Amino acid sequence: MRFSLSLRTQLAIIFGGTTFLLICIFGVFYGDRSIKQVEVGIGNSLSEAAYLMENNLNQYMWSRYGETIMLSSLSDIRQLEDEEKIGSMLNQTQSTFPAFSWIGLTDQDGTVIASTDSILKGADISERPVYSEALEKNFIGDVHEAVLLADLLPNPTGEDMKFVDISTPIFDDANQFIGVLATHLSWEWVKEIETSMIDSLKYRDGIEFLIVSKIDDVVILVPMTYWENL
Repeated sequence: MRFSLSLRTQLAIIFGGTTFLLICIFGVFYGDRSIKQVEVGIGNSLSEAAYLMENNLNQYMWSRYGETIMLSSLSDIRQLEDEEKIGSMLNQTQSTFPAFSWIGLTDQDGTVIASTDSILKGADISERPVYSEALEKNFIGDVHEAVLLADLLPNPTGEDMKFVDISTPIFDDANQFIGVLATHLSWEWVKEIETSMIDSLKYRDGIEFLIVSKIDDVVILVPMTYWENL
């Protein structure tokens, strides 16, 4: 017995097959387009977060830099023989701006003659970048671990202490070099910025901040969840 399909049945099969094929094609096309839209959206979101983080870091750093320059411009700071008065000024500055973990003034040879809480007073820091890089111009260094101050400053967290150096040369009224105003800016303030950033971006789930040094690719800030999971 010969089996044959009616014309209506054949048309229905052809129409159904064509419709299914079109659905698959459009599904793949629009699915791929949706994925790309999501990827672009995520990329834009991350770029915006990175820009905000960079902007906040720059503003904070330049504020501390400006405070260092302002302190170095005071006439009293150039009176190197009045160590007690200079030490009092440095302590007051640190009290006003606690992000400065240490502030010191050296003579022209790199010996600290006054400092906050007298820490490192009398020490030779001529080999440290905070002095040697500021002999002729202002200096802002990269993040680095504490060397001389590791065992001298309080460290309630127990984590490795990190600093950013800001320093500037000091000249007398005759424009002769007489010393360096050196500061160590605590890296802890970055965590405060990270916290404020997370609060402002809390509606964007899954965003975490990781800062890597462009010099040696060392991670200098890990996400806060890293410490929470230890």
